[in-house]
Amino acid sequence: MKQYQPLIAAVILAALTSPALAEFDYPGRVYSSKYKPGDCITPTDQAHAFYGHYARVEGVLDSEKTSEPGVYVLWFPVYQSRTNLYGIGIEEKSQKVSDDFCVRQQVGE
Repeated sequence: MKQYQPLIAAVILAALTSPALAEFDYPGRVYSSKYKPGDCITPTDQAHAFYGHYARVEGVLDSEKTSEPGVYVLWFPVYQSRTNLYGIGIEEKSQKVSDDFCVRQQVGE
């Protein structure tokens, strides 16, 4: 039995710390975002700045400088935004739409 004590201790330690680590927001943690690069989205809340417009997700950044675990980098085909960085809070009040709404227009079209 004594030979199994280190193994038992390791299993107990892993069982106790794994749930705690899953909730801890440590640097380098990968946030599982609702949207992926290339997705076209639109707000569902009329109070949102770009309501009635569309944005393509260019990327999702893990930001250590904000209180949120990630930041979306958006590109707007028509809307003129002061920023292209939006917190993941937009996930709650937006939806994915057809990619046709986020097509880059060629000059002269």
